[in-house]
Amino acid sequence: MAVSAIETVEGRALLLVAFAKTGIRLVDSGWIKALELPAKITGGLFAASVLILLVDGSDALNLHKLGSWAQPLVVVVVILSGCLFASSIIAEVWQATESYRLKRQSKAHHKKRVQEFIADIPYLTENEKVILGYLRHYKQKRFTGAHDAGHARTLLSRGYVRYIGVAGQAIDPRDVPFEVSSHVWEVVEARPDDFPHRPKYSDKTKRVEVFPWRERLF
Repeated sequence: MAVSAIETVEGRALLLVAFAKTGIRLVDSGWIKALELPAKITGGLFAASVLILLVDGSDALNLHKLGSWAQPLVVVVVILSGCLFASSIIAEVWQATESYRLKRQSKAHHKKRVQEFIADIPYLTENEKVILGYLRHYKQKRFTGAHDAGHARTLLSRGYVRYIGVAGQAIDPRDVPFEVSSHVWEVVEARPDDFPHRPKYSDKTKRVEVFPWRERLF
């Protein structure tokens, strides 16, 4: 009996290995691509196989005349095509709503960043507020400055302003393009009292207003 039990276990193990190899060959041969079939194909196959089962036994069709294997085969086709049809529908719905979901996630991320900037306003330096106030006053979301952003370097480090140069663009290190981040600009425009315009001039004549982010070299 012990020998018989061992042989039974070995036989089952060999059978499992054979099934595994068969499954691997099916995957390698491209059967897995059936999961990528569009809903109109899998739906048509599902509807056709269901229709065959419905008319089976009538004058139009009798599966038993084809053999005892015919009806079970159609049942298997119904189950498989039904599963494929359902997965195709789910995949197409997911793909159709992808842009909506991405847009919703983007709005949620933007709103979060707005709230984080508002919470950080009390901790901004006076010079940081003046820089943003100057840009708000002149409706100038973009500006140029030294490569280290000058007095706006802390705004740069916090992500409140960012570089906007593109790959391959020739840039003078004294005039690097910057832009106020969208979530910051939204708050700056909505709360002008927090970002006052306090002009400073290059001389006593008050003819030329200096850029508050520029550092004087001499």
